Amino acid sequence: MTTQVMKAKKLVDKMYAKACKERDKKGYRENLGYDQEIKLRDSAVFQSLHYTEQCDVKDYFYAMMGKV
Repeated sequence: MTTQVMKAKKLVDKMYAKACKERDKKGYRENLGYDQEIKLRDSAVFQSLHYTEQCDVKDYFYAMMGKV
């Protein structure tokens, strides 16, 4: 796993923590966390990855947001 993938996954972890914090503070809502996918796709770290690495990060993103 490259350092760029690890950076992208750390970004996903931050998004997950933010979504959990919002859930605890305001309660559950539909699409909680998933609305951050655009921010992930627009990030410079994500753009520098190869397609297969981007798919790996997206899979990780959906797995994490599914836990919220």
